[in-house]
Amino acid sequence: VALYDDAELIIAQIMQQQAKTDLSDPISLQKDSTIHTTDKHAIINEQARDILLSSHKFNITNNGNANLELPPIITPSMIQWSGNKGLSLRTRLRFNFNKQHNYSDYKIEISPSVGYSFKQKQIYWSTPLLWYCAPAINGKLHFEAGGGARNYNNKQAEELRHKLQGYEHYDSLQNVIDNYGFHDYRDTHLQTDFSLSPMSGIVLTSGFRYHRRTLVEWNDLAKSAGLAHYL
Repeated sequence: VALYDDAELIIAQIMQQQAKTDLSDPISLQKDSTIHTTDKHAIINEQARDILLSSHKFNITNNGNANLELPPIITPSMIQWSGNKGLSLRTRLRFNFNKQHNYSDYKIEISPSVGYSFKQKQIYWSTPLLWYCAPAINGKLHFEAGGGARNYNNKQAEELRHKLQGYEHYDSLQNVIDNYGFHDYRDTHLQTDFSLSPMSGIVLTSGFRYHRRTLVEWNDLAKSAGLAHYL
């Protein structure tokens, strides 16, 4: 009987100890869950900062000869300001391709960019390509296509230059410029250049330019002039 009572006492003590452990487990689990949740949020915040503020490079080929570089989504360099365009946003991608042939490196760089001017309500873009095609003589082929930029023609510049003659004070000059009715042209261009350096200090370059400009306010001007048809 004494042995039975001792065994019963031991079992009761074990059950009591388990009950205490079970009561403390939810608190312990809650603490562990809180720590885990905090760590998870910290990891997510760190990943978000990395995506928004850091550039990333991805290898397109297995040997690493071609890669694509993505810029940060948010960076001070993408915000620009000028008196002509006002506030504008711009971003750029970079694609690089390297190939080694007969101990010479052939390299191609493509860096397309796109931007938006809030003042002009205009999208502008460019796709420059640079090909190091003859490394032995530093031969480079540059090609670029772009559009959306605004400018004015030489005739308007000459007219404004004549109007500014006779004025010396800054306020008077600025008043003439502000009151001059500029007609902006939307420019689309293609350009190609090829350069090489057969010897040190000598660089030979040849190329061509093509521009196609359309008058931005053409519809309003044509309508005010009484033209029957306008774009």
